[in-house]
Amino acid sequence: MFKLDGGRYAEVALPESRFWIPELNLGLGVWQGCYQDVEQPWLRWYDHKGNWVSTSIEQERQRTQRLIAQLKALGIEPDLD
Repeated sequence: MFKLDGGRYAEVALPESRFWIPELNLGLGVWQGCYQDVEQPWLRWYDHKGNWVSTSIEQERQRTQRLIAQLKALGIEPDLD
């Protein structure tokens, strides 16, 4: 990995597969998983707690699951077809 240091890029040795970027308050790391039906290691952002930042697809899936749970709590069985 390279980091801009005083107008020049300097190579940075990574002791692990994550690198914190304080200027962004985010980190960039290697995540093993499936994205767009492709299973492999991917670069992915993570937050200050070390949690991966959700993709838009993951956010939509979580929102849908919350809504389904709320409907079921109200006694409504959602039609998912």
